[in-house]
Amino acid sequence: MKAAVDIMSAKKEESGKEGQDKLTKYEKARLLGSRALQISMGAPFLVKLSEKDMEEIRYDPLEIAKKELEQGVLPIAIKRVYPEVRQDVVESEDLKEPAEEVKAEAGVEETAPEAD
Repeated sequence: MKAAVDIMSAKKEESGKEGQDKLTKYEKARLLGSRALQISMGAPFLVKLSEKDMEEIRYDPLEIAKKELEQGVLPIAIKRVYPEVRQDVVESEDLKEPAEEVKAEAGVEETAPEAD
């Protein structure tokens, strides 16, 4: 059994998994869009939201999906296929999604200096 563990750890090191636990903007858009559609079709929320919270986000399914992503409770996995016949399956609980990025995408954006 130890040999199998060594082979698995060697494969993980070979695959270069460092940095693979962040979402690309395309994966994030797909993930949030899919979950927002589920919510709009009547799926139960995976986070507890008070009536006040719901009024603040104006009952928007996309905002609810963003809160679920921020808390890491989405039951959706992302399968990444690479040209070298390698595949990574990343569970949503394993993803690192800083709260600052979620807030920035929720509409709180920094203004860039104007160019002349």
